[in-house]
Amino acid sequence: MVVYGSPLTRTVDENAPLIELKHPLHKQYFAESYMREYAKSKIEGENVLAKYRSDMHIDIYRIAVAAGDDFLEGVMYFRA
Repeated sequence: MVVYGSPLTRTVDENAPLIELKHPLHKQYFAESYMREYAKSKIEGENVLAKYRSDMHIDIYRIAVAAGDDFLEGVMYFRA
């Protein structure tokens, strides 16, 4: 979501305009500076991937729960 900055509409989808890196970020995304930097790095990363997309196959995995090893081991052995 950060790549959309602070949208002017209530609904945001894949067709919504992205933050434009050539314009000041603080005028497009009304968040803390560390979030604006995160948005900038995310857009830059997506731009790099887009350059090579025809030659790549990308699988994206998103961690649903970030926890320590003890938590994960406990879940593995839990049987209902």
